[in-house]
Amino acid sequence: DATVDTTILEIAGTVTVTVAYEDKTATFTVTVTEPAPEEPENIAEGTIDGTDIAWVIDAEGTLTVSGTGAIPNYTRSATAPWTSYAKQIKKIVVASGIAEIGDYAFYNLQKATSIELSETVKELRLQFIRGTAITEITLPAVERIREQAFARADSLKVINAGESVKDIWGTIF
Repeated sequence: DATVDTTILEIAGTVTVTVAYEDKTATFTVTVTEPAPEEPENIAEGTIDGTDIAWVIDAEGTLTVSGTGAIPNYTRSATAPWTSYAKQIKKIVVASGIAEIGDYAFYNLQKATSIELSETVKELRLQFIRGTAITEITLPAVERIREQAFARADSLKVINAGESVKDIWGTIF
């Protein structure tokens, strides 16, 4: 029987342990590692009724909207399901598969400073980023920009639009 002081195994690192028993000795190298950090939990997640669209807000404050089809139209009073988490949302990602961003989709997400649109997004609708802190937006493949799409996006300074834009309906600011 041999005993080992296990307190040396409570600190991460490599320790050499020598065990002597009668006229024999054995030397071991013991490596103690920190437990893997737990994956941070999402702040919130859900689906949009009547669509094939899901959304998640991760621990870092990124709202990702994914699935297929159009993000529905909302109003200033009938808001998107993620709006109640507005103070935690810092970034918006519209994933591949989303074709349109509906009216007021990201309305009043005051802490959101950036947005990434996938190349599947073809249409932007009424005041979709109104009330955000987004200063720049890139439209990689947007074809249609509806009237007032950027109205009341007071922080917006730069719009990077390529040759894909074919239709601009009325005044977009």
